[in-house]
Amino acid sequence: MHPKSQTAKEGSRVEFKCEVNKKKDHLVYEWYKDDVAVSGQNDSVLVLDVVELRDFGCYACHVKYQNSFNVTAKSNCATLDVIPQSRKGMRAKLLRDLDFNTTKKIALALNKTKIGLGGFKEVAYEYGMKPVEIGAVEDSHNPGNEVLDYIMASKPDLTVYSFCKTLKGDGFKRLDIVQKLEDHFLVQEETGKASTSSLINTSSNF
Repeated sequence: MHPKSQTAKEGSRVEFKCEVNKKKDHLVYEWYKDDVAVSGQNDSVLVLDVVELRDFGCYACHVKYQNSFNVTAKSNCATLDVIPQSRKGMRAKLLRDLDFNTTKKIALALNKTKIGLGGFKEVAYEYGMKPVEIGAVEDSHNPGNEVLDYIMASKPDLTVYSFCKTLKGDGFKRLDIVQKLEDHFLVQEETGKASTSSLINTSSNF
């Protein structure tokens, strides 16, 4: 049985279940999130007691016989999407809310491309930049920065969380960039503009 994709509220409890049609004795389960092993989760059920926004991603299990280095089975990927809880005085952070230093780090990372990983061109295309425009920024000193400027201007309501979901997707796999943004999913409301429902109202943009 493959684990099933889920949508869960931040702070809730989530379980992913994975079973194989083999003799259950001497089986070892290893869970992975975004292709990185999850420490301390070696049962047929992966438990996340208190889900955080940073827990979103792709979960899969590998099953092998004990004392064997050969993986006998790999599950399909199950996606976890996390809905933010309402917090008084907090809202979803927009991509255009990022500070200068963080934006610079993301731009430089987009400039560095590897086979199988999405760079500034793939991200630009995903967010609607025309081929002729992509060609123009390609010769720029810092194309990643120009692509981010384009996205922030054309998608002013794009949240950091949604941007990270794109970067984790097939064709991108930019987990290095996502890690740099995991502490930027929420931001404090400006004084005098905070609303207890503001985060709920913007959660659809995540």
